[in-house]
Amino acid sequence: MEAIIEKAEKLLQFRIAEPYYINLVTHILILIYRTKNGKTIYAGLQAEANQYDSSFYSVSQKIARWLEDIFSIQVNQEEVFYIYRYLTSSGGITVQPDNKPDEVDQRLEEIAREMIRLSGRICPIPFAFSPSLYQALLLHLRPMMNRIIYNIEIKNSLLDQIKEEFPEVMLLLELVIWKIRLQYRLPYINEAEISYLVVYFQSAIEEAISKKKVMIVCSTGVGTSHLLEKRIKNHFPEWNITHIVSAKDLEKDMKLEVVDLIISTVKLDVSLDKPVAYVSALFNKADEKRIRESFVTGQRGLITEATEVIEDDQQSSRNEISKEFSQATLVDCLAIHEALELCLYRTATQRSVRILRRSDSKNKTKLLVLMGEKEAVPDTVMGTLYRMLQEDYTGGTINGSIHSNR
Repeated sequence: MEAIIEKAEKLLQFRIAEPYYINLVTHILILIYRTKNGKTIYAGLQAEANQYDSSFYSVSQKIARWLEDIFSIQVNQEEVFYIYRYLTSSGGITVQPDNKPDEVDQRLEEIAREMIRLSGRICPIPFAFSPSLYQALLLHLRPMMNRIIYNIEIKNSLLDQIKEEFPEVMLLLELVIWKIRLQYRLPYINEAEISYLVVYFQSAIEEAISKKKVMIVCSTGVGTSHLLEKRIKNHFPEWNITHIVSAKDLEKDMKLEVVDLIISTVKLDVSLDKPVAYVSALFNKADEKRIRESFVTGQRGLITEATEVIEDDQQSSRNEISKEFSQATLVDCLAIHEALELCLYRTATQRSVRILRRSDSKNKTKLLVLMGEKEAVPDTVMGTLYRMLQEDYTGGTINGSIHSNR
């Protein structure tokens, strides 16, 4: 099996990485078992077969012939197309014939740019994608989109760890992907796929946090301040510590224009327009967490809109808007987890966005969004939804990297 896939990789000039490799091997093993037991697929080829990538389909045919020779089986065209589905969903770069522009790649670039733009509007920490990270994201998106189209599910062994370590970025990407699906009319995208995307966006956020200019404030500006400086550098090696001052010197006349963050071991009584993180002189893991949190609380606020939000206890308003929802069409629902769901309703008569927060007897919360028929969900409303979902999902706590120790 390894030899067959290795030959396919050489023909396509790329290597299939985990977990796609295991996914493809598993499918081929199932195909062999199915064919040997007379349970091969005989349904007609679906419409997508008429729009296949010729290089991938040619290699899929070769894989079928190799399997026939090795395992003494007959692989029909329907099975060849299923090999093609899994192969084209396993990554790689294809060569376009006659140097024609790849419309699919252009669409992927548009989707990637929209994901980054919208995430940047919602996320409380400003970040940017480096050229290399952006290219890595594009390389990931193409096979991901094929998996979505062909309904091929992959698993992410790090899913639970990603959800635990980066819950806010996971929530951010779930919400962004929700809008992307609606905007580009894409099929459902599961949380395993979203968790892979989280890694790219968390990398961009970590990069934004790592390049900071920092001021350290101690009671006297000497003594333990030098130890504190070394310990901070151990946790954040790329930070530039520009000043180490006493609280008294800071309160006199210190220029803060070039400083991104102030780390202090003493309570500061002066008003500052920079985020401040209070830490112990010996600096431990709890101090590192406080520093990360301070970046978020000190950054620009979420982009939100003064959207009408109806709570459960607003009985008269809730009855009125419930009637409006009953006359609208349910378009899509996003399950954040078992106790939190976001549902979008549309109606021809709605002129403004309204949100109803509804809880049932089982403590399950739903955010119901009511909009006009053809409107896109505005960025400002996405910010409002992120803030509300965050309150329900994480109790309103967001960590600076963005991650938490829940």
